[in-house]
Amino acid sequence: MSLPDGAPPVPPPGGYRGATRTMSSWRSADEAAAREARDVEGVTVTPRKRERVRPNWLSIAALSVSALFAVVLVLLAFFGQGSSQFYGINMLAIQMVVLGLAIAAFATKRGRALGAGALVLALLVNSFTVGGFSAVNAAATGNYDEKKSADQKFWEAYPGIKDVDPQVILDQPSLEDTRDNVDAMMAEIRTALTDEFGFKWATPVPESLTPARNGYGGEAMLVDYNAEEWYTTSTVTSMTDKKRVMSIVSGVLVKNGMWTPSAINEPSAGIEDDYLTKFFGSADPATQVEWSWYSAYLDGEPGDFWAGIIDLSKDTTGDFAAKQDALVAQYGTPREGITLTFRGKGLLSDQIRGSFIQAMAPYGGA
Repeated sequence: MSLPDGAPPVPPPGGYRGATRTMSSWRSADEAAAREARDVEGVTVTPRKRERVRPNWLSIAALSVSALFAVVLVLLAFFGQGSSQFYGINMLAIQMVVLGLAIAAFATKRGRALGAGALVLALLVNSFTVGGFSAVNAAATGNYDEKKSADQKFWEAYPGIKDVDPQVILDQPSLEDTRDNVDAMMAEIRTALTDEFGFKWATPVPESLTPARNGYGGEAMLVDYNAEEWYTTSTVTSMTDKKRVMSIVSGVLVKNGMWTPSAINEPSAGIEDDYLTKFFGSADPATQVEWSWYSAYLDGEPGDFWAGIIDLSKDTTGDFAAKQDALVAQYGTPREGITLTFRGKGLLSDQIRGSFIQAMAPYGGA
C-alpha cells in the first residue's frame, strides 16, 4: 500500500516496543517497595504488630487518688465547709501528696497517659481553685459562717443589744405598750388639727416591724417598730398656719412625756445653708418646701417622733414635686400636706418576754 507523500510510516507488526503496558506497571511505588522488602532473598517478612502498653499500678493509683480528692473538695464546697477547710495544714499536705503521685506516674513510660490525666485533674481541682471559688461564693451570698469562730457565733446569737443592759430592755415599755401609747397620741394630734383646720386624713401607711440588730452581727429578739404613718389630704401655706400646726403637735407631745419638738429645717438647728436648701428647698423657713420637726421621750424610752409639712407652692425648681410624684406612685400617699410618723427601736414583745429571759441565761442572765 502506498502512502501519500509526507504521511508517517506504518507501525511494525505487534506495534512499537514497550507500547503495550500491563496493569502491574501502574502499581504505586509504595507497593513495589513493600514487595521488594518482603521478597528479599526469597524470605517473606510479616509486618510486626504494635504492642499495647498497659498502665502501671502507680499511674492507676495516681489517677484514682486525684479523682477521689477532687470529689472530696467539691463536696466540701457544696456543703458549705468553705475556704477555712481548704487552706488547713492537713488539706495542703494531702494536696502535695496527690500532686507528687501524679508527677511520679507521669515520669514513667507505662504510666504517662494516666499520670497526665491525674496531673491535669490535680491542677484544675485543688485546694486553691475550689477554696477560691468557695470564698467568692461566700462574698456573693454573704454566708461567712464557716469563717467565724465558736465565740463569734455565740455572740452573734445574743438576744439583746450590745452595751444595753438587758434589765433596761425588760423595764422599758413593751412593743404592745408602745403601740397603744403611740396610737392614742396620734389620734389626739389628728383630732386637734382637724378641729382647728378641718383637715381630712388619708388611709395611713400600715405599721411595720423589722428585727433589731444586736451589735454582734446577728439579730436580737427585739424589733424596730414603725407606727402607722398619717397624712392629711391638704396642706397649709402661710407661716402663721404652719407655726400653729407645729404648736398644736408640740402641745400633745409634751403632754405625753416627749420633748418640745426641735425644728430641723431652721438655721438654729446648726445646719449649713447649702444643706438646708438641698433638703428643704431654702435656708429661709418662709420659702421652704418642707418643714421637719423632731421629738423623743424625756425618760429615754426608745422612740422618735417626726412631724412634717410639705408645701409644693414653694417649689421653684420642680425637684420636690418630682420626688413627691414618685412617692405617690409608689405608696399612694398624698402629694402634699401634714405628716406624722413614729419609730421605736429595740422593743421587746410581751409574747416572748419569758423566752428572752431564758435566752439571756448563757450571757449572764437578765
